[in-house]
Amino acid sequence: MSGTIAPPYLPPVLILGADREPGRGVVAAAAGIRRPIIAAGNDPEALEGLRRLHPEAALILIVGDSRDDAHATRLASAVAALDRPLGAVIAAIAPPSLRGRVLDQPADALRDALDQALIAHAAAARHLLPLLKRCDRGGAYVMLGGPGSRAPWAGYGHRSVAAAALRMLAEVLHNEARTLSLRLQLLCVEDSLDDEASPLTARVVGSKALSLALCERCTEATRAVVDFRAQASACNASPSAHRALADARALLRRLSSPNASSNASSPSKDPTP
Repeated sequence: MSGTIAPPYLPPVLILGADREPGRGVVAAAAGIRRPIIAAGNDPEALEGLRRLHPEAALILIVGDSRDDAHATRLASAVAALDRPLGAVIAAIAPPSLRGRVLDQPADALRDALDQALIAHAAAARHLLPLLKRCDRGGAYVMLGGPGSRAPWAGYGHRSVAAAALRMLAEVLHNEARTLSLRLQLLCVEDSLDDEASPLTARVVGSKALSLALCERCTEATRAVVDFRAQASACNASPSAHRALADARALLRRLSSPNASSNASSPSKDPTP
């Protein structure tokens, strides 16, 4: 555990899975708004890489995960030992990596897929929601989920089953968290959330997850599951940039044209009435 202590008046955001692409996107979004960060993950080198990527960020690193109750207990204890009130928790836990048909794999493969996603999320929520409640700030807990929760994702049967189960878990935990005066939601991203996802998609997902976790009165705050398409959002944000680039290229072509200087020096003619 290491890091720079941030000012106590701004509660940090705890990011699980910060050593993987989706979590790195959340870290980048939080660093971009100068939010203190507690980044947790299993890969110490990847976590240290976050410090190099965001040297100005108030960043605390914790090596750990929530794969089961025992690991989640140790993770929660490490977070509690920081004695820092949490502003929000974003669980960017990696989805199952197994590909192929369910019928072609042993039943244990499905159990492993559920352990990687469903059980890890359930254990994390079970042990971290009390820490969020202890802060008494009405904090939010956001889980990240991937495609396949409502219809099977071709070639990823195990991941689709786990995603569907995670969606129901979010509905259940959303209701249970309300009794603690907390908000728990699932950001269901209909794009790939594994380490093969583009960094652009990860940044868009990270920004959306962070805005959802920190919002208080937005219309999405009442929903257990918020569906989101990261790639569509990235495309929707780019037309003005594409137009600006096209205009700049057109200007450069005009300036580099052999007739550009003569056209610029020739007197302008009044338009014909």
